[in-house]
This record gives sequence, C-alpha cells and structure tokens, in this order.
Amino acid sequence: MTIHQGDVQFFQLESVIGVGFQILDQAGYDQAWANAEAKKIFLEKQLQKTLWPIVRQEVLDGMTRLGFPGVPLPWITD
Repeated sequence: MTIHQGDVQFFQLESVIGVGFQILDQAGYDQAWANAEAKKIFLEKQLQKTLWPIVRQEVLDGMTRLGFPGVPLPWITD
C-alpha cells in the first residue's frame, strides 16, 4: 500500500501476514469445500472479512510509527 499527496509518496507499507486454519472435522470440511458455492463465498467474502481487521490495524500502526496521523480504513459492511 502506498499513500500519496499529489506526486509525493509519503507512506509505503508492505506486510506479509500468515494465516492458518485448524480443521476439526475433516469429513465435514471436505464435504463443504466440495460445494463450489460455499467455497466461492468463503474465498470472496468470509476470508476478506476475517483478514481485513488485521490489515486495517497494520496501516494504522504503520502510520503512527512514522509520526503521521492514523488513517482508519473503512470497515467491510457487506
């Protein structure tokens, strides 16, 4: 992510975030993941909603560490 004011870039953030999920019911997971619609909803909607708060906080912390006012990114609402 980069933030510019006019032609001047004053903030750049590059983060690598690892996420792991634990499967408690392998058979149930396999059945759900075989459903193309459920898989699509998870990848396009749920995963984004799960990770977005982490990204929002990374940006806010990065700006604060540089002494800039925090930039609160919007929440995902739908």
